[in-house]
Amino acid sequence: MLKIGNRIRTIRKQKGITGEDLANRLSVTKSTISGWENNRYQPSIDVLIELSIIFNCTVDSLLDINTNDSEKNKLLEIFNNLDEEKKKALLYFAEFLEKDNH
Repeated sequence: MLKIGNRIRTIRKQKGITGEDLANRLSVTKSTISGWENNRYQPSIDVLIELSIIFNCTVDSLLDINTNDSEKNKLLEIFNNLDEEKKKALLYFAEFLEKDNH
């Protein structure tokens, strides 16, 4: 299990968000972001929820918790990151697979 700070840094960079931008979005200082990312201290549950919204992921994903629903969560994260046209295409394909499965 990764430390929460490592996950925050990794996801933030994957999303192309700077530490300063994240600090502004959360109304905290840049040094607070640095403190989290360097595992000096941990964000509150309220901040974890805000981070999950900003990063478009689950809190479980932020905490690197493996659940039985990890495949569903990954699929949901991928779906949420698609544009509307690709979402429609994916839904169409999923419905096709579901019909083919019966």
